[in-house]
Amino acid sequence: MARAIYIMCDGEYRKIGIAAKPSSRRVQLEASVGKPIQLLTAMFFEDGKAVAAMERRAHFFASEISGGPIRGREWFRITDQQAYEILERVAKESGHAEVETPHQKSVTEAQARAHRKYMASLIDRGYTTVTVRLSRRVRERLDLLAKSYGSRQKVIESLLSPD
Repeated sequence: MARAIYIMCDGEYRKIGIAAKPSSRRVQLEASVGKPIQLLTAMFFEDGKAVAAMERRAHFFASEISGGPIRGREWFRITDQQAYEILERVAKESGHAEVETPHQKSVTEAQARAHRKYMASLIDRGYTTVTVRLSRRVRERLDLLAKSYGSRQKVIESLLSPD
């Protein structure tokens, strides 16, 4: 079963951990920490031992930058950018030269439906604007899709439209 190494943020600290379902882990953490947690990114790999080794390496690098963990052994006082760079570094060291995140993979119909449902729940809760930070690679893929749809906006609208 695929496992992910992920980065989460509680607004102040970054958590580097592993889970089969990072979104479920985020909900568990919110309950234990008592404040909102944001899942920043997750990288999925089939080899569970490799993921565990990458997590240990990521903790080592994060400790070097931050002076050690906060709240146990997985929370660090580092920036989002530092956390992303750490994950890229450990992925490359373990032989994964190009890291694929779920946001960079092709979107299946089931994923698109789940995303539309999530976006609808945000709107139901009163959110009127959702800001998404896209990587260069995702922007390039979005631009390729935009050629067939006519614009980035039309691609996004098609992903968000009801079934």
